[in-house]
Amino acid sequence: MTYSKTVNLNSQGWYLGTNPLTLLGTWTNDADVVRVKTTCIYGIQVLSTNITVNTLGGNDTITGTSTSTKIDSAGIFNNGIIDTEDGKDIICGISTSTKNRSNGIRNNGTINTGNDNDTIIGNGSSVNLGSNGIRNDGTINTGNGNDTMIGTGDSLVGILNYDGIIDTGDGNDTITGIGSSGISNLSGTIKTGDGNDTITATGTKDTGFQNYFATTDTGNGDDTITVTGRFIGLNGGGIYTGNGNDTITATGTKDTGIFSTPNSFINTGDGNDTITGTSNNTGITSLGIIDTGEGEDIIIGQATAANGGDAHGIFGDGTIKTGSGNDQVTAISSIDEVQQKVSIGGGITIELDSGNDCFKGFGSGTVNGGTGFDTLDLSVFNRSQLVISGISSDNTLNSANLTFNNNGDAITLSTTGFESFIFADSALYYSSLANAA
Repeated sequence: MTYSKTVNLNSQGWYLGTNPLTLLGTWTNDADVVRVKTTCIYGIQVLSTNITVNTLGGNDTITGTSTSTKIDSAGIFNNGIIDTEDGKDIICGISTSTKNRSNGIRNNGTINTGNDNDTIIGNGSSVNLGSNGIRNDGTINTGNGNDTMIGTGDSLVGILNYDGIIDTGDGNDTITGIGSSGISNLSGTIKTGDGNDTITATGTKDTGFQNYFATTDTGNGDDTITVTGRFIGLNGGGIYTGNGNDTITATGTKDTGIFSTPNSFINTGDGNDTITGTSNNTGITSLGIIDTGEGEDIIIGQATAANGGDAHGIFGDGTIKTGSGNDQVTAISSIDEVQQKVSIGGGITIELDSGNDCFKGFGSGTVNGGTGFDTLDLSVFNRSQLVISGISSDNTLNSANLTFNNNGDAITLSTTGFESFIFADSALYYSSLANAA
């Protein structure tokens, strides 16, 4: 049945009102089900930090819905410990306030769903002050298994992890946040353990994924992070995807696809990794460190601007490292559908390390091809459009400074370690570059 008043949970079972002696049901090792839909401020609550709710084994379902108009209403409000043990468990909190701020699930305590394929869903909607799908100020641990967490907040955050811990354990886990901001990890930790994990964040009005002095660690495996919104914003801490063939894709709807401050990082570990940032101003803005580890890695920064303005595929004074392997780094920019010759800026440093690497792009920065047969793709230029200096036939570092006169502004790309140079009208080896017309 579905209860129409707030249901409290305790160690024995669940009850209405304030008297725990009036139990409506007790926890068993079978599939226990508690469903509530109420106009009260909370659908299901565990009010005290001293309460431990253990639903025992079985495929348990706990669903709380609040339609209250009071501020900070929640489908499920937890201050204690909810432990559903092993089994295919479902925890779902829904809040549909028409006036005030709300949360689908508000967790200040601990939620453990044990091992197996568990599902946690939080859905918050509010017309005036906004809502979060899932707000976690405590700990959510879904154990090992192919777990799913979905948070939908119509006008605040899909999943807000505020100084909390979200740990989905080993397995092929899925975390999805949809809201004005998709996922905000603020001074917290998100861990998905080993396995082929997927994180999807969609910001309909603001940041797709925000990592503020926080850590997001997807562990080993072929992991995928897909973000749509203002950008992936990294300010302190960073994203670590572990070993495996990982993919990070950010589609910026306003300024930049990926934005990282000086004290932040993206580390994709060893494997054939791909990082793509696209937007209408800058594809990737890196003031920190991006390190793709060993493997055949691909980094793409693409900016497509309209109505004039600036556009850079890759921008910033940070460092990009691709480790050993045959890597490709590409920076592309266009304005009003016209491809730009200058596609990087800010003094970026790119280190391609060992392997047969390729860099495509031009602008203010330093690129080191490392050891191996490396290619610099300058195919947006004819050879005569660039002034090349610092080259020497006996220079074992293959140093070359390439300068372009951009409407009176001299822009120089400093390079070392490249053996092949591709222009629109020619392809030259380093040894013949000095004498090329």
